[in-house]
Amino acid sequence: MSIPRSVFLKLERAKEHLETLAHVHDKFLATRPYEITRSIEASRQSGRGAEHRLVWSRFEAPPEPMGLLIGDTIHNLRSALDHLAFELASHGAQQSGKVMTPSQERSIQFPIARSARKFSRLVGRGALKFVEAAPSKFIEDRQPFNTMSKHPDRAFLALVSDLDNLDKHRTINVVSAFPSISKDNWPEQWRGSY
Repeated sequence: MSIPRSVFLKLERAKEHLETLAHVHDKFLATRPYEITRSIEASRQSGRGAEHRLVWSRFEAPPEPMGLLIGDTIHNLRSALDHLAFELASHGAQQSGKVMTPSQERSIQFPIARSARKFSRLVGRGALKFVEAAPSKFIEDRQPFNTMSKHPDRAFLALVSDLDNLDKHRTINVVSAFPSISKDNWPEQWRGSY
């Protein structure tokens, strides 16, 4: 079985969205959308350096298209996984001499679960119907509950699933910044350590 062309096309489209996002992001940052005013107050304790107070004096929200581009990127990643699951199911059905019904076809998806119980429920509902044992085990081994058992919500697949679902219902809010640290008047023991 070969990976269907549609998987590669979805991944290529996700890459195109990322490149556009990078361009929009860089253009936005070039406008210097943030300005922080810093005041320095002498320390009341000798040898401790000065107290630096940072205050936002200007802030511009990132352009709305950034959220749309992130959503489109994520959706294409999620769709590539579903295309792969469908191809695995089609191959498995063909190998076993069966034909998927339209209802079974609609149930096929690449399951993403934070617990073994949820994964079993998704598989029980037909997410991997007809997918052979080896690819099914491969998919299970990459589930958030297996790859990051202590923090499955932080697993890449969980983030893809969450962002894809979020983007279906509202625009993803984007926060963008370019951090920098100035070492002026820092205590002597801190100088050169960053």
